Amino acid sequence: MKLEWDPIDATDTLWWSKTLAKGLEIQKAIESSGRNFPVLTTYDGETIFASTILRVEDSTVFLIVQGLSTHVPVRKIASVTLDATAI
Repeated sequence: MKLEWDPIDATDTLWWSKTLAKGLEIQKAIESSGRNFPVLTTYDGETIFASTILRVEDSTVFLIVQGLSTHVPVRKIASVTLDATAI
Protein backbone atom coordinates (compact mmCIF):
# COMPACT_ATOMS: atom_id res chain seq x y z
CA MET A 1 0.00 0.00 0.00
CA LYS A 2 1.36 3.43 -0.93
CA LEU A 3 0.00 6.71 0.36
CA GLU A 4 1.00 9.94 -1.40
CA TRP A 5 0.28 13.60 -0.68
CA ASP A 6 0.73 16.99 -2.27
CA PRO A 7 2.86 19.43 -0.27
CA ILE A 8 1.03 21.49 2.35
CA ASP A 9 1.64 25.17 1.74
CA ALA A 10 2.67 27.02 4.91
CA THR A 11 0.65 30.06 3.78
CA ASP A 12 -2.54 27.99 3.55
CA THR A 13 -4.90 29.06 6.33
CA LEU A 14 -5.82 25.39 6.88
CA TRP A 15 -2.23 24.08 7.04
CA TRP A 16 -2.55 22.81 10.62
CA SER A 17 -5.79 20.90 10.05
CA LYS A 18 -4.37 19.44 6.81
CA THR A 19 -1.22 18.37 8.67
CA LEU A 20 -3.27 16.70 11.42
CA ALA A 21 -5.46 14.95 8.83
CA LYS A 22 -2.36 13.64 7.03
CA GLY A 23 -0.94 12.37 10.33
CA LEU A 24 -4.22 10.64 11.14
CA GLU A 25 -4.19 8.99 7.70
CA ILE A 26 -0.65 7.68 8.34
CA GLN A 27 -1.66 6.42 11.79
CA LYS A 28 -4.72 4.58 10.43
CA ALA A 29 -2.66 3.01 7.64
CA ILE A 30 0.00 1.64 9.98
CA GLU A 31 -2.64 0.32 12.38
CA SER A 32 -4.47 -1.51 9.59
CA SER A 33 -1.45 -2.95 7.75
CA GLY A 34 1.15 -3.35 10.47
CA ARG A 35 4.01 -1.18 11.65
CA ASN A 36 6.95 -3.07 10.15
CA PHE A 37 9.32 -1.95 7.40
CA PRO A 38 7.66 1.20 6.02
CA VAL A 39 9.48 3.33 3.47
CA LEU A 40 9.01 7.09 3.82
CA THR A 41 9.89 9.52 1.05
CA THR A 42 10.24 13.23 1.77
CA TYR A 43 9.65 16.17 -0.53
CA ASP A 44 13.44 16.68 -0.50
CA GLY A 45 13.80 13.33 -2.28
CA GLU A 46 15.17 11.59 0.82
CA THR A 47 14.14 7.95 1.28
CA ILE A 48 13.90 6.65 4.85
CA PHE A 49 13.79 2.89 5.37
CA ALA A 50 12.30 2.52 8.83
CA SER A 51 11.99 -0.72 10.71
CA THR A 52 8.97 0.46 12.71
CA ILE A 53 6.63 3.43 12.81
CA LEU A 54 5.93 3.81 16.50
CA ARG A 55 3.20 6.44 16.46
CA VAL A 56 2.01 9.72 15.00
CA GLU A 57 1.50 12.58 17.44
CA ASP A 58 0.16 15.92 16.22
CA SER A 59 2.54 16.83 13.41
CA THR A 60 5.33 14.30 14.04
CA VAL A 61 5.91 10.69 12.97
CA PHE A 62 8.01 8.77 15.49
CA LEU A 63 9.89 5.81 14.05
CA ILE A 64 12.87 3.51 14.45
CA VAL A 65 15.61 3.66 11.80
CA GLN A 66 18.64 1.34 12.03
CA GLY A 67 17.92 0.65 15.69
CA LEU A 68 17.66 4.32 16.66
CA SER A 69 14.50 6.18 17.60
CA THR A 70 13.94 9.34 15.56
CA HIS A 71 11.15 11.52 14.22
CA VAL A 72 10.09 13.18 10.97
CA PRO A 73 7.70 16.12 10.65
CA VAL A 74 4.48 15.10 8.90
CA ARG A 75 4.78 18.12 6.58
CA LYS A 76 8.04 16.70 5.11
CA ILE A 77 6.55 13.33 4.15
CA ALA A 78 5.60 12.99 0.50
CA SER A 79 4.70 9.30 0.59
CA VAL A 80 4.59 6.25 2.83
CA THR A 81 4.85 2.75 1.40
CA LEU A 82 3.69 -0.06 3.67
CA ASP A 83 4.63 -3.51 2.44
CA ALA A 84 3.11 -6.38 4.39
CA THR A 85 5.25 -8.89 2.46
CA ALA A 86 8.43 -7.35 3.87
CA ILE A 87 7.64 -8.61 7.37
